[in-house]
Amino acid sequence: MPEPYFVDDELILRALIGKATKEEAQAIAAWRAAAVHHEQDYQHLAAAFRAFASLESARSAPPVPKASELIRRAERRAGSPGFRRARLVPLRWMMGAAAAAGLLLGAFGVSRLVRRGTSPPTPRVQEFVTGPSDLRAITLDDGTLIRLGPKSDLRVFPQVREVWLEGRAEFSVARVAGRWFTVHTRAGDIVDLATRFVVRTERTTTQVTVFEGRVAMSAAGDTVEVGVGDLGTVVGGTRPSVIRVASARLADEWIRAGLVFENSPLTQVAAQLEAGYGARIQLTDRVLAKRTVTAWFADHPSFEEAITAICGIVGARCSVSGSSARIAP
Repeated sequence: MPEPYFVDDELILRALIGKATKEEAQAIAAWRAAAVHHEQDYQHLAAAFRAFASLESARSAPPVPKASELIRRAERRAGSPGFRRARLVPLRWMMGAAAAAGLLLGAFGVSRLVRRGTSPPTPRVQEFVTGPSDLRAITLDDGTLIRLGPKSDLRVFPQVREVWLEGRAEFSVARVAGRWFTVHTRAGDIVDLATRFVVRTERTTTQVTVFEGRVAMSAAGDTVEVGVGDLGTVVGGTRPSVIRVASARLADEWIRAGLVFENSPLTQVAAQLEAGYGARIQLTDRVLAKRTVTAWFADHPSFEEAITAICGIVGARCSVSGSSARIAP
């Protein structure tokens, strides 16, 4: 018989701050779909986490349990006969979230059990894929409208209002009382707060721009709010950053463009190109590195084309050799 495994508060909180792997997120989705009270527990924990992350009042929260007590509970749970953990999350990741994780662990307890191959059903997953020049309109069961951009892959978990995106898509999210809508990407997560927004991903880079309302963007243990006219960006495991968009563009332009830089510091542009092309870029001047770049490419350029165009924008001298580049004044 397959061994049972735990989906616990640590694992759920790991997912909420964008640290869970794809497999861990799928395990959580299966657990949530298995029973109504699982979903209720998840929503309570997620709502509390959002409140802490937004620096709202925590006066009603119980005292933070000592680290030694949390470790003792985890060890006792992991040592129970016939059980194994889905992955015990180290306590150190919780320290960067304004102590919210510790408070939440104290508030909600520590373990939830799922038995493989017995009670939890496999969640219904829908997958949508587009070609190089395709746009696809998708309507979810809850009324959420999605326009999937070219060369994109979207996996939908309708029971839990969560999707995984590789590529580009515009979301017009339907409001459902007490339930958020989450877009997962390799770089981080975007939680809808009643909005219309576009998400762009490429390897370990994620961008989100908002047209109505606001979203919460999470990565590397940090959460920022992105509002109308803002561009939120996560590159290669860094914390999310938010800048104002220099010029008004339509959602259709955001999902069709091959590569986008909008008022972005050259250091961030270099990091995004390195992540997207598997390249290495050397910036030789600190003053030059602070210059900003606004550049839209209708099609996805080659590495040399992108570097050449960006050097022209910032007035720099560039040399490209294979997947390496040097940018100098």
